[in-house]
Amino acid sequence: MKEAGLAWQPKVGHYVFDRGKVCKRGSPFQERVYFILDYECFCRHVGGADVLAHEMVWLPTWYDCREVLRQGGVTDLEVIEIVSTAIRDGNELTELYKKILSVPACLKEFDAKVR
Repeated sequence: MKEAGLAWQPKVGHYVFDRGKVCKRGSPFQERVYFILDYECFCRHVGGADVLAHEMVWLPTWYDCREVLRQGGVTDLEVIEIVSTAIRDGNELTELYKKILSVPACLKEFDAKVR
């Protein structure tokens, strides 16, 4: 989503994927997946705020996805249609990510809210 243009401002409470393998600590989650609990401390572990913003990729939670989709004009009914099948298949978050990427307004609207 980062490469598609979804703006992201790293902050406490975000899950991130370390695509550049810059974090000096092991992950308590899947390999290279981290949770930003203390921003200053996390910045030290990855080499600074600039490295964090450049090398880490935001992994939006269910709630984050709903906010992005809502701000992009996607209705609750559309989301229900997406997840009703996806829940059965166990990939609802992936399907929400795909929906965000398929709606240009999600990227534009959310970008405006971040800055």
